[in-house]
Amino acid sequence: MCNFQVSGKVFDCKGGRFIRYNIILYIAIVLMQLIILTNITLLDGSWNGITMWLCTGIFIFATTIFLLSKSQEQKSGR
Repeated sequence: MCNFQVSGKVFDCKGGRFIRYNIILYIAIVLMQLIILTNITLLDGSWNGITMWLCTGIFIFATTIFLLSKSQEQKSGR
C-alpha cells in the first residue's frame, strides 16, 4: 500500500487507482439530496417509499466506505 501527500491531502493508491473517500462520501450526500428534492418538487411526494429505500441504500454504501477508510487508517498507523 502506498500513501503520499500533496498540499495537505493524503492519497492512497491501490491497484494504480487513487481513492478519495471524502469525495465518494460527498457525492453520496449530494445524490441523496437530489433524490429527495426531486421527489418533493417534481413528484409531489408520491414516491416517498422508493425515495426512502434509495436514500437508505446510499447511506449504507456511504457508511461502508467510511468504515473501510477508517480501518485502512488504523492499519497504516495514521
